Amino acid sequence: MKLSDENFSDLVQALKQAGTAVVITHEFPDGDAAGSIAGCCHLLKSAFPSLEVSVYCKTPVPENYDYLQIEKLPHADLSLRYDVVLVLDCGNPGRTGEKSLPDTGLSVNIDHHADNSMFGDLNYVYPQSSSTSEILAVLGRRLLGITLPDRISEALFTGILTDTGGFRFSSTTSFTHEIAAMLYQSSGVDFGSLIEKVYFEEPFAKQKLLARILTSMEQSCGICFSHISSADWEETGATSKMVEGLVNQMVGIQGIIVAVLFQELPGIVKVSFRSKGKVDCQVLAGRFGGGGHSQAAGAKIQGLLKDIEPQVLKFVRETVK
Repeated sequence: MKLSDENFSDLVQALKQAGTAVVITHEFPDGDAAGSIAGCCHLLKSAFPSLEVSVYCKTPVPENYDYLQIEKLPHADLSLRYDVVLVLDCGNPGRTGEKSLPDTGLSVNIDHHADNSMFGDLNYVYPQSSSTSEILAVLGRRLLGITLPDRISEALFTGILTDTGGFRFSSTTSFTHEIAAMLYQSSGVDFGSLIEKVYFEEPFAKQKLLARILTSMEQSCGICFSHISSADWEETGATSKMVEGLVNQMVGIQGIIVAVLFQELPGIVKVSFRSKGKVDCQVLAGRFGGGGHSQAAGAKIQGLLKDIEPQVLKFVRETVK
């Protein structure tokens, strides 16, 4: 189904009758997840002033999105019951990092992942969209018209900007630019400053971590791979929320078809895949229980880095041949 303002009639009707709502996104949030929950929370508060809206993300939002001030939004207690639960940017409920969703009268699934399991009572899943933030901008246009408040435009532009790789990925369409233009024109946000904050104000520890990744980096047959070990975390002072975007440094190398970054975390290894389009990262991640998009995907695998890294690379090599 084509994404349009009219698609959201059932959701709008439900929100008009609701007293409470919670907005949830996936653990280890990226820019689209952060922009989605911030933008959606502000959007619902603007459109439905009597609606009590809170947000939830299991793990911290990366520091370069601090300007969204998500920590100042009301945070949800998932043991409570909500009239509406909106799950954003999650292909399945497990992506939230929780075993189950909160008790609810209505679950709403808003996403753009092609492998979405359609788990909601209402499913607004548009794989042709660049980002979940793009979908929410259309919902915002339905609720508030083409003039969206600054805090909503800022958050949703963040999600679109980051999930398109700065409008570089093949998921970027003319409609994506149309929505971005609407956000530009409808607000007083300094988008140049926003882009500066996202891409050019990185924590020092993150840059030290990047140095470790580049030092450990190897390449063969169009595959570039590296890892972050337990020692790297400890010695750089970096945290897992600082990893976003670092794998892009590897896929940007001339001649590289696909990049793979391994993160050693307690009990698991988190694997990030990026490609320039010739290899479907969603297929790579799906082999190990993960998911995502054709050019960007990831998986969490239980086990040790020394065991998982060769297993994953073997499959990647077989796929690239």
